Amino acid sequence: MKRLLFALIPLLQMCSCSPSPPATQEYTDKECGFRIQRPIGWQKHTAGGHTKVLFNEGGRTQINVACQAGSEKEMAETQETYRRTVPEFAELEGQWVTAHERRAFFQTISWSTPYGKHTALRLYVPTGDRFFTVTAMSPTGQFDEWAPLLRECVMSFEVLP
Repeated sequence: MKRLLFALIPLLQMCSCSPSPPATQEYTDKECGFRIQRPIGWQKHTAGGHTKVLFNEGGRTQINVACQAGSEKEMAETQETYRRTVPEFAELEGQWVTAHERRAFFQTISWSTPYGKHTALRLYVPTGDRFFTVTAMSPTGQFDEWAPLLRECVMSFEVLP
């Protein structure tokens, strides 16, 4: 019996049930000129306004990519508009980073909606005559669970040559 138990230990260790994050797949938008990783199974929706695509897991956790005409100055004005007009908007962290050899502004933000408080990762990527805004958000109570996957997807964003 002891031998059987010792023989099973390596097998049990291999099966230890640490959940693996959902797999991602690449989404490329040649018309708008970008690519991003999104979780497999999340549905693509084309939205109005500046939002090009929206990936949603069925709840209120989502990733969206917006593309707007404008320079880095207009990008900064957009950020300031959020700060002034969105209920309970708070920038929890913000810094300039390099994303796929491009200068980009990465921030963690929170705000209130009629559905409750949300937390998001947002990446602003200026490209000269336009800029992209990639937002990955989740209800605040679920954000810590989603954050690693959302960060991976946001930071995979790449402007096509």
